[in-house]
Amino acid sequence: MNISQLFQSYQDLSGQQMNQINEYVARALLHVVHIHIMSVTPSLVLTLCCRNNHTCNFYTEMMTVLFRDWGIAPLQIVTVEQGILRKFVPGRRHYNIIFTDSYAAFAEIEVEAHSKEYNYNEYYYIFLQARDRLLLSEMHRIFEHCWRHQLINCNVQVQRANGDILLYTYLPFGPESCADTTPKLINRYNGSHMLNPQLFPRKLNNFFGCPLRAGLLHLPPYL
Repeated sequence: MNISQLFQSYQDLSGQQMNQINEYVARALLHVVHIHIMSVTPSLVLTLCCRNNHTCNFYTEMMTVLFRDWGIAPLQIVTVEQGILRKFVPGRRHYNIIFTDSYAAFAEIEVEAHSKEYNYNEYYYIFLQARDRLLLSEMHRIFEHCWRHQLINCNVQVQRANGDILLYTYLPFGPESCADTTPKLINRYNGSHMLNPQLFPRKLNNFFGCPLRAGLLHLPPYL
């Protein structure tokens, strides 16, 4: 038996799954978009960037299901491909959905480049499709990236091998920690809705005595 060929075959199928699971994932995302995001914004940006071609195929198939029931919500889609020079897409990105399969692919998007000129809180709902054994480590790196670039409202949705759809975030300030980027489970999709009605928890209402850094602009009025 050719073990290398068998392993390659297993890897090739890593981004494929049954249509009923794609439907389930699409329903969860539609619920987030229609109930949580579109209730507070008229439009959003969807960005796709993945390193594994088969995971990209999964996202393509899943989006076919997703857009079938999308409705009239305005949507801007941005595809980021490795090694290809891309033009900066203008406009503010208050609410974002990101499809990715690793921290490396997420970092290629350079989400921080779109917010450095604005002084407001952006919201990032990140769908990370990866193997179960990699989920926590990849999420941790994504949250470290968000914290490093002052992106507070970052959530990561994952789909485990058993079909569970879980939602994580990071809580930088706590009674026993400061600048903590450890993934924290905050929500779960039960097939019809998220169990916790609050999608993006407040993180800046209590700093728990943690030291804060203040930045000053060297332009009038020096605020």
